[in-house]
Amino acid sequence: MKNQKELLLSLERGLKSSGFTSISITKNESNMYLIELKKINDFKIYAFLRSIGKSGWSDKPEIRRVQIAAFDVDRLIPSGDRHTCMIIGIQELLDRDIYVVWNVYNYGLHKTNRSCYVKAANLFKGFLQGYLTVTDSNQKIWISDAYHLDTLLNEYLNFNKSSLGDMT
Repeated sequence: MKNQKELLLSLERGLKSSGFTSISITKNESNMYLIELKKINDFKIYAFLRSIGKSGWSDKPEIRRVQIAAFDVDRLIPSGDRHTCMIIGIQELLDRDIYVVWNVYNYGLHKTNRSCYVKAANLFKGFLQGYLTVTDSNQKIWISDAYHLDTLLNEYLNFNKSSLGDMT
């Protein structure tokens, strides 16, 4: 599993590979990362960044997960055209990193740690296809290699767009 410094380097390299420029990643007081990007437009993303690891179930090695501490979903910014919040998990697979995004807006209603799951088969499909969106463990997730993070971001923004998000 990657440590936090390796995760940040992986994410920055991946974003550059997808054509983003002027990349800034800083940790904020909510223990999330503020990721500011430029491609054609400016983007602002607040993200929990985690390494994808084993699920914790010895009888289910095909399931992987990230775990995040409890947080207040009401403190997240609403998703708009060019800004959003998300959970990003990174898994090294063979010769490259695979990025998985979970919808953070579905995870803030818990008082304890929360696990976000992905099946190893879907990680591999994302590896082969470059980009994939799929329902996994009853939730929509987005999976991408470094060259398709722009597609992932745009699809996630379109999925989560809220009229409230355009006012922030």
